[in-house]
Amino acid sequence: MKSPHHFICPFLFFLYTACQNQTGGDDTSSFDYQLVLVDSIKVDYLDNLVLNDFDAETGVFLAFNGSKRELILFDMEGAILEQFTISDDGPDAVTGYALNPRFINGNIGAFTDAVYEVDRKGKLLKKQSLPYDFYHHVVGSTNILFEIDGKYAYPKPENSANPRDFIAYYQKIINGGHIIETLDPRTQETKGTMAFPSNNNFENGFFNGYPIPIIYRNQNTWLMTVPNLFEFYVYKEEESGLSFQNSVEIPVKAPILNKPVPIQEHESYFKANGNLGFIPGVNSFGKMNRHTLINYSNGIPSEVMSQYNVDDGIERDKLLEKIPKLFAVFDHDFNPIMVDKPFPKEILPYGFQFTDKGQLAGIKNQEYLGKEDDFHTIYLYELKK
Repeated sequence: MKSPHHFICPFLFFLYTACQNQTGGDDTSSFDYQLVLVDSIKVDYLDNLVLNDFDAETGVFLAFNGSKRELILFDMEGAILEQFTISDDGPDAVTGYALNPRFINGNIGAFTDAVYEVDRKGKLLKKQSLPYDFYHHVVGSTNILFEIDGKYAYPKPENSANPRDFIAYYQKIINGGHIIETLDPRTQETKGTMAFPSNNNFENGFFNGYPIPIIYRNQNTWLMTVPNLFEFYVYKEEESGLSFQNSVEIPVKAPILNKPVPIQEHESYFKANGNLGFIPGVNSFGKMNRHTLINYSNGIPSEVMSQYNVDDGIERDKLLEKIPKLFAVFDHDFNPIMVDKPFPKEILPYGFQFTDKGQLAGIKNQEYLGKEDDFHTIYLYELKK
């Protein structure tokens, strides 16, 4: 069995994972949509959970407790349909780093040291090794698995036969490297796709943040971005692969991004940006009927940063609370309708999902609301004027 080797870069990465009318121009003020709480779901589970996926065909949520490797499936009424631990030994073992299970082919899939599929009770159905030894320069929570025309698709790892050169890897990515790799389970053929587009945000010789891809798929349209950008890229699924269509700017009114550093000094990136271990940018995408909702975090103004001692844990936490968590709404052609709307603080700012009814589903933020329950509440939001 081939075993990958992983290098985890020393950083903290915070992922707090279309309207019918076109606005035109830069005027995004004529619409005023809000995320309105319309319903809730009670789930009788006591421990920590993250919403990892939603299956529109069956109306089932997949939630995951990473520390216990425990997975639960529940429906829109909150009824727990299945609850099991993903084994890391024995005949049903799923091994490797960055376990991030999602629905695939009606089952549950993960990409770690191989491609795995288990059924909805945790029984291992398939383990598909890659035809080469590999490693990841950066292991992130976006290490997810897709299916494209009978092939597995996942963030492209590095071949262990190549020298471990992070600078060369970074330069390769920003100069048109492939973000996704596909694996044909019948032929073992792998192929790179989703080429990183040419743009002005990344300058050769400088490091602009760890290129962990944030990827969203809606039928044959794929969206991709990386941290420290208020921009995303649109791809179409075609026979030849994921073909780049266009870049879309998020017109944040007062954008604050981290400053790049010389590529040779990439390990000093966070120190040069306040030592907070935070990268602004897009956190997630989602489809809400004909709208695309984008959740993002803006940077913290330097005059605010200077008021806190990040070496003090308490002050650091207070500063992290000041990170602006926002959302933008785009129409079906990816024209901006509005930006810089506060994201609801009543739900955890990560791990939310989008249902087939165009609703945003997020786990109640019990700490913020000051009330701890012995169960979880899923809040459901809709976009309304």
